Amino acid sequence: MIDFDSISPITFWLGTVFPALMIVVAFILIVVGLFDYRRTRGLRRQPIATGVVVKSEIYETHDRKFGTHLLYRFEVNGRIYESNKFFHGQQHLSYGRKGAEKKIAPFPVGKTVQVHYNPENPEQSIVETASLIKIYFWSALGITVGMIVWAVNFWAIELFAKN
Repeated sequence: MIDFDSISPITFWLGTVFPALMIVVAFILIVVGLFDYRRTRGLRRQPIATGVVVKSEIYETHDRKFGTHLLYRFEVNGRIYESNKFFHGQQHLSYGRKGAEKKIAPFPVGKTVQVHYNPENPEQSIVETASLIKIYFWSALGITVGMIVWAVNFWAIELFAKN
């Protein structure tokens, strides 16, 4: 039987509270991942226009990482649009050189691409509809397993130290 009154506050916080908070973070990652999945699933149902890649390059950032710049052109109802979005919710991403090369490789200049666009505002368009759910899921799983191991380790140390 564990005497909870004799457990040090550090063991309690690091062995119980910290792992519990990190598991909550993992749960939030799962929720965000599911939201992203639903959003990208909806984008797959949007109209598709044929576009062409007009710019496809890698650039080096100030912190020695690499970014990608994609520009494609497409037509909707007789009007020409340009966009640089790979996927919905895209922020500035940086990669190692190989990661940037891998990201931009499927989009050489002149390549025909399928552009998913918002029919009410065709300027909102993307060329990738893949969800990031796998990243969210594996991150959450890793955090959860790590925190369970962390908590068991702290409790084991505390219990063995008492015996």
